[in-house]
Amino acid sequence: MNILTWIAGLFGMRGSDIAGIRHVSLRLPSGSALPAILAGVILVGGLIAIVSYVRTTEPIRRRKRLVFACVRLLVYLLLAAFLSGLVLDVELATAEKPRALVLVDNTLSMTAQTSGQAGGQAPVSRMEHVRDTLRRSLGDLQRKRSVRLRLLDGATIREADLAELEATATRTDIPSALNAVLRDGTAAGLSEIVLFTDGRNTVAANYKTASVALRERGVRLYPLIVGEARDFKDVGIGAVRTAPYCRAFDRIVIAYTIHHQECAGARAKVEVFDADKPERILANAEHVLTASPAGQHGVLALDPPVRSGVVRLVVRVSGVAEDMVEGNNQATLHTLIVNEPIKVLYVDSFPRPEFRHVKMSLGQDPNIALTALNRMPGGSWLLQGPSLLENPEKGFPVEIGELLKYDVLVLGSISHGYFSADDRFEERKLNNIARFVSGRGGGLIVLGGVRSYGHGQYQGSPLEPLFPFELLEPGKEPF
Repeated sequence: MNILTWIAGLFGMRGSDIAGIRHVSLRLPSGSALPAILAGVILVGGLIAIVSYVRTTEPIRRRKRLVFACVRLLVYLLLAAFLSGLVLDVELATAEKPRALVLVDNTLSMTAQTSGQAGGQAPVSRMEHVRDTLRRSLGDLQRKRSVRLRLLDGATIREADLAELEATATRTDIPSALNAVLRDGTAAGLSEIVLFTDGRNTVAANYKTASVALRERGVRLYPLIVGEARDFKDVGIGAVRTAPYCRAFDRIVIAYTIHHQECAGARAKVEVFDADKPERILANAEHVLTASPAGQHGVLALDPPVRSGVVRLVVRVSGVAEDMVEGNNQATLHTLIVNEPIKVLYVDSFPRPEFRHVKMSLGQDPNIALTALNRMPGGSWLLQGPSLLENPEKGFPVEIGELLKYDVLVLGSISHGYFSADDRFEERKLNNIARFVSGRGGGLIVLGGVRSYGHGQYQGSPLEPLFPFELLEPGKEPF
């Protein structure tokens, strides 16, 4: 540290390496009358200093009297400068430090334990080893470099400090992250990149292209490998999914995928439990791991917990002793337990045997609340069963809100034109059915009959995209 850097630090300019002084100037505020006052004060101060020097009668040596006169003159000059608002401008030249970027890979494999550090310390995770290394060396590096610390997050990078270095990513894409450094301007003025990684759980991509692009920009890449040469073994569970809600009388079906590295032949156990009651295992299964790049898929069916509302379920894989990473061994999902019957709206065009059989079959199930609407000759509607409709005598509901009160809609042998006595609301009702299925996720069952499908003139209607087959003209299909 030179004297200029030390002086700059006194004025709050810390962290800068001052190389020299470029320019020094004095200036007064523009439009001020103070320069004349300053000149007068200087003149008066000079005269007083001279007179005091000549007429001083105290027994003081001549040299000391001269010193006192100069001090008085300096005091007057400083006072005049203060009163006049005189400004001293000093332009400093700073020595630019080389810029360095420290990237830390945050895949879950970085939580694997490494052997103890020097001195016989207990084993630590790879991320803890990186954190400890940076804690000891980052200060020295910052004295020579302008250092920024970043954490890999998938294919991008984000700001982080030492306390935020945590391994949370399932997989990272190091080449894409390096290319992102080039694209977003981070590489501007950068001299080097230090990359901490264990080389695991990273996307297999072309590292050479990214490193060549960095070298062309004058950026040197220093990859530092963390971990040991022994085989990396890991078992994790992912792609866990289930239905967003489940009836209390139904079963919850959970699909999952087991991924592993170098664990083929091992036996893994998958368990599902309620997060609020982890001691109770709701379902389990065992798998013999195979060398499948796509992982092993499995399905578990279980009875829902005996309560309503949102339930948090945990799917966990265990039983593999060689597993080095525990952070990806379980996944959490949520589902809504609905303790009420399935509400079904059944609409048919006229009394027929099929209507009676369907009504009897659904009506006998205690878990189904059936509302049946039957179009009678003459245009009237017959209501059977409990109704959630405001005006069931008018037939099929016009408003989407009434239709959304039901979970399933069953259409019998009813044609395009049977939804209203007049055609004013016909298209609106059909659009509501399409929204009920595609937007809300309601169930739709369309029964066969002489007024169904193509015979019901649904070609080109909002319902046609809902059918899993092509609607043909009447006479060209079975119904």
